[in-house]
Amino acid sequence: MIFGNIGPIEDGYSSNRRRRGSLAAELGFPKDTDAEIPLLIALAMRGGTICFSTEGEWLEKVLANLFQLNRHAREYSDPSRFRSKGNRAWRNHIQWVRKHLVDQELIDNSISDQWSLTERGWKRVHRL
Repeated sequence: MIFGNIGPIEDGYSSNRRRRGSLAAELGFPKDTDAEIPLLIALAMRGGTICFSTEGEWLEKVLANLFQLNRHAREYSDPSRFRSKGNRAWRNHIQWVRKHLVDQELIDNSISDQWSLTERGWKRVHRL
């Protein structure tokens, strides 16, 4: 399996960014930290950059398959809570994981709708 034995990024960030009893936990979503490395690897699989508006669904599917999310979890939508495309909780969750990676300077945030590995992000992927 391409993702192999992966774990969270240890960079001084909380190892549990998701509150117990949260909707994400109820839907079976991974903790943000558990999804960071898979997200970086998925970007690397696409050459290091994706356009989220056109390749976001691919990313959602890859990560959902990795974490074995059921159809309900993948498609759960609540317009009052999520403002992302289609108001899907899973898509929103992935965007939050990205934000944490941007904060760690592993993904570049300089171009709207483009998710790109930074030099530091590539180094992290190559250390796996």
